[in-house]
Amino acid sequence: MPATQLQNAIGSLRFNTAYLAYSLDRARKVPYQNFSVFIPQNNTDQILIVDSNRRTLASGTNLSEVRNFATHIDSYAYRSQYGNVKGNGTWKTLYNEGLRTVYYIDHSQTLMMRSESTIPCMTCGVVLPIRLMTVDHQRPQTGGDHEAVLKTLRMLGLTKEGPQGSKGRNLQQHLSTGVALTSVPTKLNRPPAPAPAPAPGQQVSPLTNRYSLNWRGVVFYSLMIAANAEADLANNCMNGLMNLAPLCSSCNSRRGNPLKLP
Repeated sequence: MPATQLQNAIGSLRFNTAYLAYSLDRARKVPYQNFSVFIPQNNTDQILIVDSNRRTLASGTNLSEVRNFATHIDSYAYRSQYGNVKGNGTWKTLYNEGLRTVYYIDHSQTLMMRSESTIPCMTCGVVLPIRLMTVDHQRPQTGGDHEAVLKTLRMLGLTKEGPQGSKGRNLQQHLSTGVALTSVPTKLNRPPAPAPAPAPGQQVSPLTNRYSLNWRGVVFYSLMIAANAEADLANNCMNGLMNLAPLCSSCNSRRGNPLKLP
């Protein structure tokens, strides 16, 4: 596979070098003043989180795995042409695209049937030809960059708690174990999910943990910043498969899109 946009950025990083550490905590960028991300001598050695005295605080990934994360993000990214996600086979499978009968009435009032590629709206469930379906950003384009990044990194196992939605869990399992993709259920007649609550002894809600990086996520995010790829990461996640869903034009125009953690 040729090098991708984020992979090219990773190529600028140097071995045996410490870079400033950053996290996303409750979807907010947090600099770690006293911690650094240290890249060892080769691709397979563990990348370390170290303090100012180079004492190891955490580890858990290596540069080869970091490149794999970048490849997954880039391969699902549509950048400024996010509507082109409608041609992505994985996206179509997740959102139940299929050949179905579509009815037309011609100038003589004759009812005609055609088999076309169709897809349901995730909100109201109406089935339309895929060419007529709009594509919605699930995390808002204005102010939602960090949430979009976390939504994608969560699927890659880089947040404190994993995905809870059927799309994120299915795609995570598909990438990690090869399990077959299944369709995301629409919201039509779906009971509302209960509000997440902390587990016994847990100080923060599962939602907060889903929007906060774990140590492996800190390594990846810090290296994106060190490689001057923070903006590319945000763009690729905002306009990437994990953040894009099919909505009919009516639902898309009515849908509010607030931040999860304002």
